[in-house]
Amino acid sequence: MPAPAVALALLAAVIHAGWNVLAKTAQDQVLAVWQLTAGSGFIGAVAAALVGMPRSDLWPLIAVSSVIQTVYMLTLAGAYQRGDLSFVYPIARGLAPLVVTATGVMFLDDEIGLRATAGVLIVVTALVSLASLARSKRGLGMAVATGLVIASYTTIDATAVRLQGSAIAVIATELVLEALMISAVVAVLRSPAEMIGSVRSNPLRAGVGALAISASYPLAMSATLLAPVGPVIAVRETSVILGVAAGRKLLGEPVTIGHLLAVIACVAGVFLIATG
Repeated sequence: MPAPAVALALLAAVIHAGWNVLAKTAQDQVLAVWQLTAGSGFIGAVAAALVGMPRSDLWPLIAVSSVIQTVYMLTLAGAYQRGDLSFVYPIARGLAPLVVTATGVMFLDDEIGLRATAGVLIVVTALVSLASLARSKRGLGMAVATGLVIASYTTIDATAVRLQGSAIAVIATELVLEALMISAVVAVLRSPAEMIGSVRSNPLRAGVGALAISASYPLAMSATLLAPVGPVIAVRETSVILGVAAGRKLLGEPVTIGHLLAVIACVAGVFLIATG
Protein backbone atom coordinates (compact mmCIF):
# COMPACT_ATOMS: atom_id res chain seq x y z
CA MET A 1 0.00 0.00 0.00
CA PRO A 2 1.60 3.32 -1.05
CA ALA A 3 2.82 5.58 1.75
CA PRO A 4 0.55 8.52 0.73
CA ALA A 5 -2.50 6.23 1.00
CA VAL A 6 -1.41 5.07 4.46
CA ALA A 7 -0.86 8.67 5.56
CA LEU A 8 -4.28 9.78 4.28
CA ALA A 9 -6.01 6.84 5.97
CA LEU A 10 -4.25 7.40 9.30
CA LEU A 11 -5.07 11.12 9.27
CA ALA A 12 -8.69 10.23 8.52
CA ALA A 13 -8.60 7.84 11.49
CA VAL A 14 -7.52 10.52 13.94
CA ILE A 15 -10.18 12.95 12.76
CA HIS A 16 -12.85 10.26 12.67
CA ALA A 17 -12.21 9.27 16.28
CA GLY A 18 -12.58 12.91 17.29
CA TRP A 19 -16.08 13.40 15.93
CA ASN A 20 -17.27 10.04 17.27
CA VAL A 21 -16.16 11.08 20.76
CA LEU A 22 -18.10 14.33 20.33
CA ALA A 23 -21.20 12.35 19.34
CA LYS A 24 -20.93 9.85 22.20
CA THR A 25 -20.30 12.43 24.93
CA ALA A 26 -23.33 14.55 23.97
CA GLN A 27 -26.42 14.42 26.17
CA ASP A 28 -28.65 13.56 23.19
CA GLN A 29 -26.87 11.51 20.52
CA VAL A 30 -29.62 12.00 17.92
CA LEU A 31 -29.34 15.77 18.16
CA ALA A 32 -25.55 15.47 18.22
CA VAL A 33 -25.30 13.53 14.95
CA TRP A 34 -27.79 15.97 13.40
CA GLN A 35 -25.63 18.92 14.46
CA LEU A 36 -22.50 17.41 12.96
CA THR A 37 -24.19 16.29 9.77
CA ALA A 38 -26.03 19.56 9.20
CA GLY A 39 -22.82 21.53 9.68
CA SER A 40 -20.90 19.26 7.33
CA GLY A 41 -23.68 19.75 4.79
CA PHE A 42 -23.03 23.48 4.79
CA ILE A 43 -19.31 22.87 4.30
CA GLY A 44 -20.12 20.40 1.53
CA ALA A 45 -22.23 23.02 -0.25
CA VAL A 46 -19.33 25.46 -0.21
CA ALA A 47 -16.94 22.78 -1.48
CA ALA A 48 -19.34 21.75 -4.25
CA ALA A 49 -19.67 25.37 -5.35
CA LEU A 50 -15.90 25.63 -5.60
CA VAL A 51 -15.04 22.33 -7.32
CA GLY A 52 -18.22 21.75 -9.29
CA MET A 53 -20.76 18.94 -9.38
CA PRO A 54 -19.98 15.27 -9.99
CA ARG A 55 -20.69 13.58 -13.29
CA SER A 56 -24.39 13.20 -14.03
CA ASP A 57 -24.16 9.43 -14.47
CA LEU A 58 -22.90 9.11 -10.87
CA TRP A 59 -25.97 10.71 -9.30
CA PRO A 60 -27.83 7.41 -8.75
CA LEU A 61 -24.84 6.08 -6.78
CA ILE A 62 -24.57 9.34 -4.85
CA ALA A 63 -28.28 9.37 -4.02
CA VAL A 64 -28.27 5.77 -2.77
CA SER A 65 -25.14 6.37 -0.71
CA SER A 66 -26.63 9.51 0.83
CA VAL A 67 -29.69 7.56 1.97
CA ILE A 68 -27.50 4.82 3.43
CA GLN A 69 -25.29 7.36 5.21
CA THR A 70 -28.37 8.96 6.74
CA VAL A 71 -29.33 5.53 8.07
CA TYR A 72 -25.75 5.17 9.31
CA MET A 73 -25.91 8.32 11.39
CA LEU A 74 -29.18 7.25 12.99
CA THR A 75 -28.01 3.69 13.74
CA LEU A 76 -24.79 5.10 15.17
CA ALA A 77 -26.76 7.42 17.44
CA GLY A 78 -28.90 4.47 18.55
CA ALA A 79 -25.82 2.36 19.26
CA TYR A 80 -24.22 5.12 21.33
CA GLN A 81 -27.45 5.59 23.28
CA ARG A 82 -27.35 1.91 24.25
CA GLY A 83 -23.68 0.96 24.60
CA ASP A 84 -20.21 2.04 25.67
CA LEU A 85 -17.92 3.81 23.22
CA SER A 86 -15.25 1.14 23.77
CA PHE A 87 -17.73 -1.57 22.71
CA VAL A 88 -19.86 0.02 19.99
CA TYR A 89 -17.02 1.72 18.12
CA PRO A 90 -14.79 -1.37 17.64
CA ILE A 91 -17.70 -3.58 16.56
CA ALA A 92 -19.10 -1.05 14.07
CA ARG A 93 -15.72 -0.10 12.61
CA GLY A 94 -14.16 -3.56 12.83
CA LEU A 95 -16.84 -5.29 10.79
CA ALA A 96 -16.64 -2.85 7.88
CA PRO A 97 -13.07 -3.56 6.57
CA LEU A 98 -13.75 -7.30 6.27
CA VAL A 99 -16.91 -6.74 4.22
CA VAL A 100 -15.38 -3.91 2.19
CA THR A 101 -12.29 -5.98 1.35
CA ALA A 102 -14.50 -8.76 -0.02
CA THR A 103 -16.71 -6.41 -2.04
CA GLY A 104 -13.65 -4.53 -3.34
CA VAL A 105 -12.20 -7.75 -4.73
CA MET A 106 -15.54 -8.89 -6.16
CA PHE A 107 -16.90 -5.64 -7.61
CA LEU A 108 -14.03 -3.12 -7.91
CA ASP A 109 -11.33 -5.41 -9.33
CA ASP A 110 -9.09 -4.73 -6.33
CA GLU A 111 -6.07 -7.01 -6.08
CA ILE A 112 -5.09 -7.80 -2.50
CA GLY A 113 -1.81 -9.58 -1.75
CA LEU A 114 -1.42 -12.24 0.91
CA ARG A 115 0.41 -9.88 3.25
CA ALA A 116 -2.26 -7.18 3.03
CA THR A 117 -5.03 -9.75 3.40
CA ALA A 118 -3.40 -11.04 6.58
CA GLY A 119 -3.14 -7.45 7.81
CA VAL A 120 -6.84 -6.81 7.23
CA LEU A 121 -7.78 -9.98 9.11
CA ILE A 122 -5.47 -9.08 12.00
CA VAL A 123 -6.90 -5.57 12.24
CA VAL A 124 -10.49 -6.86 12.20
CA THR A 125 -9.68 -9.53 14.82
CA ALA A 126 -7.94 -6.97 17.01
CA LEU A 127 -10.85 -4.53 16.83
CA VAL A 128 -13.40 -7.22 17.65
CA SER A 129 -11.17 -8.31 20.53
CA LEU A 130 -11.23 -4.75 21.83
CA ALA A 131 -15.01 -4.86 21.78
CA SER A 132 -15.15 -8.22 23.58
CA LEU A 133 -13.27 -6.69 26.52
CA ALA A 134 -15.84 -3.96 27.09
CA ARG A 135 -17.61 -3.93 30.44
CA SER A 136 -21.04 -4.04 28.78
CA LYS A 137 -22.23 -5.65 25.56
CA ARG A 138 -25.35 -3.49 25.27
CA GLY A 139 -25.92 -2.08 21.81
CA LEU A 140 -24.51 -5.11 19.94
CA GLY A 141 -27.34 -5.29 17.41
CA MET A 142 -27.14 -1.60 16.55
CA ALA A 143 -23.34 -1.78 16.35
CA VAL A 144 -23.45 -4.70 13.90
CA ALA A 145 -26.10 -2.92 11.83
CA THR A 146 -23.91 0.17 11.78
CA GLY A 147 -20.93 -1.86 10.55
CA LEU A 148 -22.91 -3.35 7.68
CA VAL A 149 -24.22 0.08 6.71
CA ILE A 150 -20.66 1.46 6.74
CA ALA A 151 -19.52 -1.33 4.41
CA SER A 152 -22.42 -0.62 2.04
CA TYR A 153 -21.88 3.10 1.56
CA THR A 154 -18.08 2.77 1.51
CA THR A 155 -18.19 0.35 -1.41
CA ILE A 156 -20.63 2.57 -3.31
CA ASP A 157 -18.57 5.69 -2.65
CA ALA A 158 -15.29 4.05 -3.64
CA THR A 159 -16.91 3.15 -6.96
CA ALA A 160 -18.21 6.69 -7.52
CA VAL A 161 -14.93 8.33 -6.51
CA ARG A 162 -12.90 6.15 -8.86
CA LEU A 163 -15.26 6.86 -11.76
CA GLN A 164 -15.15 10.59 -10.98
CA GLY A 165 -11.39 10.55 -10.47
CA SER A 166 -11.68 12.76 -7.39
CA ALA A 167 -13.26 12.45 -3.97
CA ILE A 168 -14.23 16.06 -3.25
CA ALA A 169 -17.07 16.58 -5.73
CA VAL A 170 -18.69 13.24 -4.86
CA ILE A 171 -18.40 13.48 -1.08
CA ALA A 172 -19.31 17.18 -0.95
CA THR A 173 -22.55 16.47 -2.80
CA GLU A 174 -23.33 13.57 -0.50
CA LEU A 175 -22.75 15.74 2.57
CA VAL A 176 -25.38 18.19 1.33
CA LEU A 177 -27.94 15.48 0.55
CA GLU A 178 -27.31 13.70 3.84
CA ALA A 179 -27.73 16.94 5.79
CA LEU A 180 -31.11 17.57 4.16
CA MET A 181 -32.31 14.02 4.78
CA ILE A 182 -31.24 13.76 8.40
CA SER A 183 -32.66 17.21 9.15
CA ALA A 184 -36.06 16.03 7.92
CA VAL A 185 -35.90 12.84 10.00
CA VAL A 186 -34.68 14.52 13.18
CA ALA A 187 -37.35 17.22 12.84
CA VAL A 188 -39.83 14.38 13.35
CA LEU A 189 -37.90 12.65 16.14
CA ARG A 190 -37.18 15.92 17.93
CA SER A 191 -38.79 19.35 17.69
CA PRO A 192 -37.21 22.14 15.60
CA ALA A 193 -36.87 24.12 18.83
CA GLU A 194 -34.77 21.32 20.34
CA MET A 195 -32.62 21.18 17.22
CA ILE A 196 -31.91 24.91 17.29
CA GLY A 197 -31.40 24.85 21.05
CA SER A 198 -28.84 22.04 20.79
CA VAL A 199 -26.68 24.17 18.50
CA ARG A 200 -27.01 27.26 20.67
CA SER A 201 -26.08 25.31 23.80
CA ASN A 202 -22.82 24.02 22.31
CA PRO A 203 -21.85 25.77 19.07
CA LEU A 204 -18.21 24.69 19.46
CA ARG A 205 -19.17 21.00 19.40
CA ALA A 206 -21.31 21.53 16.32
CA GLY A 207 -18.62 23.48 14.47
CA VAL A 208 -15.66 21.26 15.31
CA GLY A 209 -17.66 18.09 14.63
CA ALA A 210 -18.86 19.38 11.27
CA LEU A 211 -15.30 20.19 10.22
CA ALA A 212 -14.14 16.74 11.34
CA ILE A 213 -16.80 14.90 9.32
CA SER A 214 -16.12 17.10 6.30
CA ALA A 215 -12.40 16.28 6.44
CA SER A 216 -12.27 12.66 7.58
CA TYR A 217 -14.29 10.87 4.93
CA PRO A 218 -12.90 12.70 1.85
CA LEU A 219 -9.39 11.85 3.10
CA ALA A 220 -10.26 8.16 3.32
CA MET A 221 -11.94 8.16 -0.09
CA SER A 222 -8.95 9.96 -1.61
CA ALA A 223 -6.77 7.14 -0.30
CA THR A 224 -8.91 4.63 -2.22
CA LEU A 225 -7.72 6.27 -5.43
CA LEU A 226 -4.20 5.14 -4.51
CA ALA A 227 -4.82 1.70 -3.00
CA PRO A 228 -7.46 -1.07 -2.73
CA VAL A 229 -10.45 0.03 -0.69
CA GLY A 230 -10.32 -2.82 1.87
CA PRO A 231 -6.83 -2.14 3.20
CA VAL A 232 -7.48 1.61 3.19
CA ILE A 233 -10.57 1.21 5.35
CA ALA A 234 -8.75 -1.23 7.64
CA VAL A 235 -6.08 1.40 8.29
CA ARG A 236 -8.72 4.10 8.75
CA GLU A 237 -10.48 1.98 11.35
CA THR A 238 -7.45 2.15 13.65
CA SER A 239 -9.36 5.20 14.88
CA VAL A 240 -10.86 2.65 17.28
CA ILE A 241 -7.62 2.74 19.29
CA LEU A 242 -8.19 6.42 19.95
CA GLY A 243 -11.86 5.76 20.64
CA VAL A 244 -11.03 3.18 23.31
CA ALA A 245 -8.51 5.57 24.85
CA ALA A 246 -11.10 8.34 24.90
CA GLY A 247 -13.63 5.98 26.46
CA ARG A 248 -11.18 5.30 29.26
CA LYS A 249 -10.05 8.90 29.76
CA LEU A 250 -13.33 10.76 29.30
CA LEU A 251 -16.00 8.23 30.22
CA GLY A 252 -14.28 6.06 32.81
CA GLU A 253 -14.56 2.89 30.71
CA PRO A 254 -11.98 0.28 31.88
CA VAL A 255 -8.85 -0.50 29.82
CA THR A 256 -7.07 -3.78 30.60
CA ILE A 257 -3.93 -5.58 29.45
CA GLY A 258 -6.15 -7.29 26.92
CA HIS A 259 -6.99 -3.90 25.41
CA LEU A 260 -3.29 -3.10 25.11
CA LEU A 261 -2.52 -6.43 23.43
CA ALA A 262 -5.34 -5.87 20.95
CA VAL A 263 -3.97 -2.41 20.16
CA ILE A 264 -0.51 -3.87 19.53
CA ALA A 265 -2.04 -6.49 17.22
CA CYS A 266 -3.93 -3.75 15.39
CA VAL A 267 -0.73 -1.78 14.80
CA ALA A 268 0.97 -4.96 13.54
CA GLY A 269 -1.90 -5.50 11.12
CA VAL A 270 -1.61 -1.95 9.80
CA PHE A 271 2.13 -2.53 9.26
CA LEU A 272 1.38 -5.61 7.17
CA ILE A 273 -1.17 -3.68 5.12
CA ALA A 274 1.19 -0.76 4.59
CA THR A 275 4.03 -3.03 3.45
CA GLY A 276 1.91 -5.56 1.58
